[in-house]
Amino acid sequence: MKIVEIKDKIFWNNFVKQNGEYSAFLQSWEWGEFQKNLGRKFWRLGGEEDGQLIGVALVIKNNLPLGKSYLYIPRGPITTYNSQLETHNFLEKIIEYINDKSIIFMRFEPPQQFTIDNLQLTAKKVGAVQPEHSLILDLGKSEEELLGAMHPKTRYNIHLAEKRGVKVYFRKEKEDAENFWRLLQETASRDEFRAHDKNYYQRMLELENVYVATAEYQGKVLAANIIINWGETATYLHGASSNQERQVMAPHLLQWETIKRAKAEGYKYYDFWGIAPPGSSKAKSWAGITRFKKGFGGEEVKYPGTYDKVISAWWYQFYNLGRKVIF
Repeated sequence: MKIVEIKDKIFWNNFVKQNGEYSAFLQSWEWGEFQKNLGRKFWRLGGEEDGQLIGVALVIKNNLPLGKSYLYIPRGPITTYNSQLETHNFLEKIIEYINDKSIIFMRFEPPQQFTIDNLQLTAKKVGAVQPEHSLILDLGKSEEELLGAMHPKTRYNIHLAEKRGVKVYFRKEKEDAENFWRLLQETASRDEFRAHDKNYYQRMLELENVYVATAEYQGKVLAANIIINWGETATYLHGASSNQERQVMAPHLLQWETIKRAKAEGYKYYDFWGIAPPGSSKAKSWAGITRFKKGFGGEEVKYPGTYDKVISAWWYQFYNLGRKVIF
């Protein structure tokens, strides 16, 4: 197998769209530009056999203390095959091509269709980076069918928000980004999670296919979501809501109007981007958001998870020890 760097945006995106899945935006050309905006080093690499491209990987270098680093392939690599052996070979060739002595391990997330057969022989399963379970809504259905498949309480809350006069807007102005950040800080404090820094979301909104959806009531922004459109899928990537006026159910109408917009724009799927895996440690802490998302219907999908391919065993052990001490 030969590793090549791909510099043609259309060629790259076409391959990812043809061979990827719902969350393929994480391997898109645009996501590479996002990494560039964040100041991260990355590679767009392809694997060729007999002159034919059989796989691609957006590979991101993440720096660690003490001059060390690791490679990360979000929801990838994306290939034309489903073979563990070939994927293992592809990853090995990528490591050889990059040839960086500071790298401790490569972290990758096989796509949904990948078959896990003795993968632990070549890589170690670790805690998920991207959600292992998600909820996908088929937008090929009519609005009436979509509403009919919802939980009755969800439909009720949508209609309640409409009656109360909640309005939904789709924009990406500086003010919208500020409103999202303000609400995200409220949400993170309320739900006890750690958000990215402000620059992360600002840079993301510089992408053409990303926008903010906001729900407003009596002049106040009560909820805001970051939506990314790519391929056949609109993805609800980040959400935030106010502690105020929760009785008007602004987040419910915000989701429904966003779903309708995605359908009207011709997208086939709406990805709710993460629910708690049944019986997992997140089941309790994610109970509210999981219940909220499931209220809109959709089909649950499960991804194989996140794996580390160890390059330096000693440093990898030291890295894991350091994480336990810090976190």
